[in-house]
Amino acid sequence: MKRTARPGVIVALLLLIASPGLAAGDSAGTHLSGSFVMGPHNTATDFRDEFFSSLGLSLHPGDLLHYNWTANGGSGPALYFEIHTHVPQYTVFRNGSATLQSGFWEIPGTDPYMIFWRNLNNVSENVTYTYDVTPASTNWLVLGFVVLGGGVAVTIVAIVAIRRRRRRPPAPADTRNDD
Repeated sequence: MKRTARPGVIVALLLLIASPGLAAGDSAGTHLSGSFVMGPHNTATDFRDEFFSSLGLSLHPGDLLHYNWTANGGSGPALYFEIHTHVPQYTVFRNGSATLQSGFWEIPGTDPYMIFWRNLNNVSENVTYTYDVTPASTNWLVLGFVVLGGGVAVTIVAIVAIRRRRRRPPAPADTRNDD
């Protein structure tokens, strides 16, 4: 009985084993948007300091956060903005004063991260924001595993093909006489 390898099955199995993030069906990320009104300076509502987790965002090391916000649709006046943590010590990762801001931030660890705005103006401001989180597992690590798994699969298929060629008996000699 002759056994034949099925390269397609081997490749599929190796890719599933080599890419656990894809096999588990990782999510495509999280999107959040909203708005709020900040009161004028020196009022109880002139700042906003929130944990990302209280907004429903689960941030993990290596995740990529894309943030975008505007004050009064970008017409201002400017607000102070920062992303920070208090653990293990107060650390600011992003900050600035602007009427709008957009950027990317790769989550460095597991600390409880916060977002903060302060209105230093004597007028109320409408803040509109969006956050998009791209999970770390959909970044380069999974791509590396897929490439590695594909390389292993191609190597196995090549070895099987070479062994098959070596086992073939030589072709019979031509016994015809053309004279």
